[in-house]
Amino acid sequence: MVISDTAIEKIMCMDKIVIYGAGVMGKALKLCLESKPFNKRIQCFIVSNRLSNPKMIKGTPVIGMEEAEEYKDDTIIVALNENNMPGAIEGLHKQGFKKLLIMNAASDEWSHIKKCYFLNNQDKCYIPFKMLPEGI
Repeated sequence: MVISDTAIEKIMCMDKIVIYGAGVMGKALKLCLESKPFNKRIQCFIVSNRLSNPKMIKGTPVIGMEEAEEYKDDTIIVALNENNMPGAIEGLHKQGFKKLLIMNAASDEWSHIKKCYFLNNQDKCYIPFKMLPEGI
């Protein structure tokens, strides 16, 4: 499968995958990236409020920003809904996280990741997924 998005290509080349956000978007991104065709391992989730989040999500640690010093030079995938994005980006920049890859439910990158996941994992999905012919 050809993956052409520059953001997707960047993810494919990343050694460490760190996701900011442990809600619905972050969990869905973890599921997709840890499956075919990506087969990536998520290092951790970073959150702004450690106390209101679980310690682990399906084997992946959830840490607060104050515990994430070692990831400041890595690219962080920010996986949130659009309403929370501006405040999160500002908070991450204030804490010294400069390399951010923005991923929200409306982004083309997220659509592409979901498409790749469904095409490669139809056997895991409850409803059979088939591609419509081009041009429809």
